[in-house]
Amino acid sequence: MWGEAPAAYEFSPTAVRLLTAEWTAAVERDASHPSIVTWVPFNESWGIQHVVSDPAQQAYARALVDLTRALDPSRPVIGNDGWEQQDTDIVTIHDYEGDGDVLARTYADDAARTRALNGLAPSGHPQFVGGAVDRGQPVMLTEFGGVRHQSGGRREEGWGYTTAVDGDDWVGRITALHDAVRASTFLAGSCWTQLTDTMQETNGLLNADRSPKVPIEQIRRAVTGE
Repeated sequence: MWGEAPAAYEFSPTAVRLLTAEWTAAVERDASHPSIVTWVPFNESWGIQHVVSDPAQQAYARALVDLTRALDPSRPVIGNDGWEQQDTDIVTIHDYEGDGDVLARTYADDAARTRALNGLAPSGHPQFVGGAVDRGQPVMLTEFGGVRHQSGGRREEGWGYTTAVDGDDWVGRITALHDAVRASTFLAGSCWTQLTDTMQETNGLLNADRSPKVPIEQIRRAVTGE
């Protein structure tokens, strides 16, 4: 579980004051919970939409990272999950590429790491802002996958980044994407989007009721490679 801030959508002095108070309370409340492995004050620049160019938003993002470390020095802190990062203990990337071969080339080796971190993120945003550079931190693909498949009855509002035509196609797609991540020589970890379907998002490994979309053994092989 990632402890993630309920970031306001618009930056303002009021948002700074409210989120700082709420985030402090959340960290203090959950710091002893064993399922929290890292803290994420910001995700995809929500609430700091102009952090690329606004010194105030850059200062705010850095300050909340340092505040989190002061409240809980036992866990790593991800400054802004996905892109536009400054001070972060883990460099994180969001990439919903649906082709396993393309994903494998993107994250293959140290040369691929340099390309990925020195340019724009897959989203089109810069990976680093405010003069920050790659300092050799662990790199994780913290959002990937997003393959839509609805076993049984289909809902018109179902959504995913890519869509499988049937269960076999879906297993093949998720296998190829996980194989690509496992083949990387520099990725330290990954987080699939997502464990279960939820609301309109039908890209989970499981249905919303936690039942597997295909026999669970097939999902296990796809995810673990075993």
